Amino acid sequence: MNQGYERGWRRYTFDEVAVNPAHAHGADVEIRAGAAFNRGPGDLHVSFVEIPARHTGDAIGLHIHRDVPTGGDVEEWYIVVEGECVMSFTTGEEVRLGPGDLVTTYPGTGHALRVLGDRPVRIIAVVPHAFRTDRPAALYDTLPDEFRPQIRVLACDPVSMVPQEACCVICGSLWSTDQQDSRSRTLPEWARSHACRSRQ
Repeated sequence: MNQGYERGWRRYTFDEVAVNPAHAHGADVEIRAGAAFNRGPGDLHVSFVEIPARHTGDAIGLHIHRDVPTGGDVEEWYIVVEGECVMSFTTGEEVRLGPGDLVTTYPGTGHALRVLGDRPVRIIAVVPHAFRTDRPAALYDTLPDEFRPQIRVLACDPVSMVPQEACCVICGSLWSTDQQDSRSRTLPEWARSHACRSRQ
C-alpha cells in the first residue's frame, strides 16, 4: 500500500479514507470500514470504521485478534470519534464509550461493539505492534499480570475470529459453541455466571 509519505508526514480523515461495506466478525449489521494504512502481515494497521444507528445487537461481533500469519494473539485499540456505544468482552464485562474514549483489548481477550442511541458511531481501530503472544492460548502466562485474560479463547473461527471454545483459567470450566442444551449461552454471559464467578 502506498503510504504517501513523500513529504515525511500524512493526514488521514474519515472523508479521505475509502470505506467499504462489511459485516464485522459475524455480525448481521452492515458497517463501513477502510484501512488508513497497513504496514503488512503482523504489523501495525489502522482502520476508519462507520457504524449505523437504529439496530439491535452487536454491530461488530465478538472476536479476538489472532494474527493469521504468525498464529499469535495481538492487542487492539478502539478510539471513539463520534456517537456512543457499549463494548462487551469475553470476560463478561461491559463498558460504555463516547467521543474521546480509547479502549484497549489485550491479546487473547475478545470484544464486541453495539451502538447506543440514534446516532451513528465512528471509531478508529488500531492494531499496534505492541503486546502479543507467540501463539494463541499457550503463552498467555508470558504476558504481564494485568494483561493476562481470565477467560482464554482456545479456538476460534479462522476467518471471523469469533470464539468457538474458551476456558476459565481460575477453575478450568469450559465453554464452547457446540453446547446444545439449556445451559448454552454466549461467551460473555457464561463468563459472568459460570461456577467460579458465581461463588465470588
